[in-house]
Amino acid sequence: MDLKGQVINIASSRSWGFPELVGLLIESGHPIIIATDKNPTPGTVDRIKRAFNAILHTPVTSLSVEQKLRDTKSYSYANEHERDALAAAIDAIRSVKKKLESVEKKAPPEVVLDELQMLVLRGHTVDSAINLLKKPLADRKSVV
Repeated sequence: MDLKGQVINIASSRSWGFPELVGLLIESGHPIIIATDKNPTPGTVDRIKRAFNAILHTPVTSLSVEQKLRDTKSYSYANEHERDALAAAIDAIRSVKKKLESVEKKAPPEVVLDELQMLVLRGHTVDSAINLLKKPLADRKSVV
């Protein structure tokens, strides 16, 4: 999903190894948040998070099947693995929705909204993130 909650890709395969999964994620765009439906976080999910230096979203308690079904009822998916991944993504977006909306209201037109939201999700204040994004790209790389 993107930060607006729009599905980018839903896929699964028993034959995917770690490199194939990382490749698929890269094809869909650089992930900002990696989400899981389980608590504690499975090792593979944590490994994917580290591969992308992403933010990890773990629910307070593992998502129930009932919640997963309720959250994903308006989406199409092929199997329970895709349903669970979709439910985790929905839960993650729901958890940051208010923050993202607040950032969107404060975003000046000269900055890229997704980049601003990413910086705020990583812990920057809106003002410091805006100032950072207004700097030339070469000056930003060491901070992000």
